[in-house]
Amino acid sequence: MYNLTYAQVMKPPRRCTKCNRPGEFYKGYRWCKACVRAYAAEWRRRNSEKVSARGKRQRASHKYKIWRAEYDARPEVREKRSEASRRRRQVRGARGRDAERCRLYHISPEEFSKLAAHGCQICGRKDRLQIDHNHQTGRLRGILCSGCNAGLGLLRDDPKRLTDAAAYIEGKCAVANVIEQTSSSSAAPERSVADSAATAVGKR
Repeated sequence: MYNLTYAQVMKPPRRCTKCNRPGEFYKGYRWCKACVRAYAAEWRRRNSEKVSARGKRQRASHKYKIWRAEYDARPEVREKRSEASRRRRQVRGARGRDAERCRLYHISPEEFSKLAAHGCQICGRKDRLQIDHNHQTGRLRGILCSGCNAGLGLLRDDPKRLTDAAAYIEGKCAVANVIEQTSSSSAAPERSVADSAATAVGKR
């Protein structure tokens, strides 16, 4: 019925000598493709300096530069890359980006959706949400919008910087108080606003 011989039907599936599971194999390998790829990725991670040095040597080679320029100039290559890029954008989209973030921070898409339902934990915004993580430990902290997440990054996740920034916006910082007092009072005209502000900053 299926045009299979008796030997093909009765022959047990080939198993990987590493994980002992049936799968697809590269020619000449006794490990399955998944194990080979996992081992190669782990080897590149452990020997990142060696891989980087080898790549630099190859890129510095004159023959490689000539070959790369000729290869990139081929119309079929450029069209193939454009088509692959279009397919990636169509496949990934917003869901693909969320799935990638979930994979990086070890949470399920359902958990991400549950966290995202409450919006940004700072401003309450419901769109353009991102996973925020601790840059020192790498652990997830919560869900923020892109603006709040970028703001924390620019302030280097430093609570003191955030407190000083809030005081500055509310006009409670020493420099703002000195400027306000100096502009409202005509006493000590020989002392400039800049000198008073500099003295206030020095006292902090």
